[in-house]
Amino acid sequence: MLARLPLHGACALVLFAACKASPPPAVGGPNADPAPAEARPPSAGIELHFEDSGRSVTLAPGAPLVIKLHAPAGTGFGWDLTKGDSTVLALAAPKTTESAEAGPGRRQLEVFSFVAKGAGTTHVELTFHRPWEHEPPARTFTADITVR
Repeated sequence: MLARLPLHGACALVLFAACKASPPPAVGGPNADPAPAEARPPSAGIELHFEDSGRSVTLAPGAPLVIKLHAPAGTGFGWDLTKGDSTVLALAAPKTTESAEAGPGRRQLEVFSFVAKGAGTTHVELTFHRPWEHEPPARTFTADITVR
């Protein structure tokens, strides 16, 4: 004889069974976390964020490096490249912004795209400030980049 379950109990069992039967997400799929910078080969492109400040990275000549840093829109604050040897690591394009929101104060990313040029090491520094103020930067991002 079949036991009777309340309707919500039966639905819960069906949902549980469906979740149990789902395969695990594919490793390396579009939503997978990228490998840490130190685990990638030097020829692969690397993306850094503010949390990566102070890191050392090795790139092969011609490899891309992208640095994405948060900057609230409409505040006058922005990121500027203040240190770096362009014979080792050169800007590949002017700074751009990415944002999924509209309006002042929205969260946006300022994106710096570089390309590894010649062998050597450079200390890259980006500062977050208002260009018209003569105050120390509100934040600083640094990375040591080696090209070989």
